[in-house]
Amino acid sequence: MSDLDRDLQDLGRKWRDNQPLPPRIDPTMFVESTRRTPPLFSRLVGAVAAVTVLGVCVLAIGQVLQLTRSGAGSGYADVVPSRGSDVTATGVVVVDGDGIARICDPLPTRDIKLNQDQPVECSGIAVVVRGLEVAALPGWIERGATGSSDRVTLTGTWTGGAIDATVVGPSPLDSVPQPELPCLTPDGGWPEPPLDDLDFETALARLAEYLAAEPARFSGYWVAPEANGPDNVAVVGVVGDPEVAQVALAANYPYPLCVVHVENSAIDLDRAADSISEDLASRPVGSWRARVSQPTNRVAVRIPIVDPVIVRLLEKYPEAAADPLVQVYSQPKADAAAH
Repeated sequence: MSDLDRDLQDLGRKWRDNQPLPPRIDPTMFVESTRRTPPLFSRLVGAVAAVTVLGVCVLAIGQVLQLTRSGAGSGYADVVPSRGSDVTATGVVVVDGDGIARICDPLPTRDIKLNQDQPVECSGIAVVVRGLEVAALPGWIERGATGSSDRVTLTGTWTGGAIDATVVGPSPLDSVPQPELPCLTPDGGWPEPPLDDLDFETALARLAEYLAAEPARFSGYWVAPEANGPDNVAVVGVVGDPEVAQVALAANYPYPLCVVHVENSAIDLDRAADSISEDLASRPVGSWRARVSQPTNRVAVRIPIVDPVIVRLLEKYPEAAADPLVQVYSQPKADAAAH
């Protein structure tokens, strides 16, 4: 049995162990795994996921970028909602058996195709919502006392423990800006991309293995679109000289490649993620998630809201960025002037 096969079996076992318990458990306490896969295997999985679900991953990337820019330099003070604040949240609205509506990150399902006509369930990354006509929500599905919507974006007022919703509407994935490619088109143009998806996945797996062999030098990679070139460009973060690394990497990965300088190596990010997870261990299971975000070169801490406790925690970690479900809503100046 190969090391990869063992890693796959271990990951499957951990995934099964961390699945939610049967019904009658409070949905806010359902477990989303906060364990992270080993760095090499994580990157190998990313090689496949980058091809098939890049659009879905961009959602989280966009949220982390926004809060990194607005929060990191200000101690996160401007992203902590206070009672009466205008807030916005994007997720799935779920009504549980007690009739309580929440907007949340849904629990992953084992077979989406077999459950398209069944309501989804909330993860612990969820916030109570009031004032909604749930039956009018996009994609509303109801089974007995439970129901769920398609992904929506809502705005409303923060009451201190819930959102009083005022506006709600569909939120297609393509409404989220994709991360920008941090490299200009080379003078000679981009190399030819792989011939098909399988070749691309295989090449990315080789690249991931190369990077994982030097975790103190590289942070990892992510895949970005290029407007006037190939469909996908592998972006690699290196804590040293990007030009030196580009030469070595191009010999291993002769496809569209962008190498950029980053502050944090894979070791830095993994250590920060482990420490943050230890600090958050006292919080209800399933109510947070710490994951490495390659485009931001940060550990993205997914939580329902940014509260004073999270502020004090993240201020200890320059490698971290908050990724809350509920964000303080800043109305564009043009919209404000119109009203």
